[in-house]
Amino acid sequence: NVALVTFYADCVPVFIFDAGKRAIGLAHSGWRGTMKEIAREIVEKMCEEYESRPCDMKVAVGPSIGKCCFEVGDEVIDAFINEIPWSKCFISKHGEEKWNIDLKGIIKKTLMNSGVVEENIEISSICTKCCRDLFFSYRGDEGKTGSLAAIMQLK
Repeated sequence: NVALVTFYADCVPVFIFDAGKRAIGLAHSGWRGTMKEIAREIVEKMCEEYESRPCDMKVAVGPSIGKCCFEVGDEVIDAFINEIPWSKCFISKHGEEKWNIDLKGIIKKTLMNSGVVEENIEISSICTKCCRDLFFSYRGDEGKTGSLAAIMQLK
């Protein structure tokens, strides 16, 4: 009966549910959290605290900025590649000085590397910046925006 809540406006909400242990986890995974593999940390914490098994977890990755709109410079790319070298396959060059990163793809791979079964991971295809008529977008609204809430609770 305790609700878990995160607020965001382009970052990635990660919802984790273990039906057998009746346990939940929720994370706000911005680019820094994604780079630090916060999704792996939630999986590990649920295993530690609730004796959950990654293969039993169901995960939903909610609406957030998509690869189409998450544009960054060399310093962010260098940080990702230094922290998680395998993330290179989720990065593509955009123009001469910019790059695009697939945060949702990196999170999915992080979850799978942590033992979560691919079939148990649902990824929203919605980009919050592309769909500003429905969602707040920090980048789309140039920093002057509201917040979205990700809420999860067991009854």
